[in-house]
Amino acid sequence: MEGQLEERKKVLGWDFNTRALRISLPREKLRDWSSDIAKMISTKKVQSKNLESSLGRLNHVACILQPMRHYLGRLYQALQRSNFSNGWCHLSDEEVSDLHLMLSFLRCVNKGVSMNNLVFRKPSMIYHSDASEFGLGGYNIITGIGWHFELPEDCRLRTSLNSLEFLACTISIWMDHFMR
Repeated sequence: MEGQLEERKKVLGWDFNTRALRISLPREKLRDWSSDIAKMISTKKVQSKNLESSLGRLNHVACILQPMRHYLGRLYQALQRSNFSNGWCHLSDEEVSDLHLMLSFLRCVNKGVSMNNLVFRKPSMIYHSDASEFGLGGYNIITGIGWHFELPEDCRLRTSLNSLEFLACTISIWMDHFMR
């Protein structure tokens, strides 16, 4: 019956588990989509309409697993090439590697992705900090509370700038916590 409370619900082709707070790709889609990608990998040649269909599906998955979008660029370039060469495209080794990566992304999404990763959050505190070989400092952008520390001359150039910047980040949070 529609509209009833349920722990598991299928919405727009995704399985939502509200008890576990997970979203997952159904097994059937994983099987079918992986099969299409495996065919592309084995032949290293793909027809434009098949690549476009697979990219649409992968883009659907990338809505849930955002970092995946970064790796779709070369596949979109392959689609552009296929549109200019009679609807077929030979895949480069890098594009085949990207398709292998897409298979692992699909398996990951099939296992489930935390709903907490989908929610946009507004930070309650924003800090800015920086360091140089002479000192470090930082402040809270929201409250305006700031701090600075000059390194003694005998302590300068004894550690990397990265470690000083990390220390400045840590002190910014610590100082803000104790200044309230």
